[in-house]
Amino acid sequence: MTLRAFATDPEDGIKGVEVISLTLKPLLDGAELMTFEADRQTGRSLYERLFEWFQEHNPLTSGFRIQKAVLSVQFHPDEGFGRGKTVPVRLSLPNGCNLKSKTEKERLVCEKYLPIWGLVREV
Repeated sequence: MTLRAFATDPEDGIKGVEVISLTLKPLLDGAELMTFEADRQTGRSLYERLFEWFQEHNPLTSGFRIQKAVLSVQFHPDEGFGRGKTVPVRLSLPNGCNLKSKTEKERLVCEKYLPIWGLVREV
């Protein structure tokens, strides 16, 4: 089982990134969609749970493609604030992203990191 790694630069203030929802579409008969959501109370990743549930029939390894994903990006607190902001990043095919109208700091995720993480293609 491979967990998704989301490398970041320390100067960008990102504390962590987690996949919290995936919507999958079958490759052959793409009429239906399946959505899986992480239970954040368990402390286990969505990838771990899918492997546990499906083992060698894991939909992430064959027969399905990711149609939509939601990432949770947690920022370190800004100086003078006790709590960092958590931003949900919603991605969908063919080219949807919910960060276009957000703050500069939040758009950084879309503009810098999504290409680095291999989640979008640069044009």
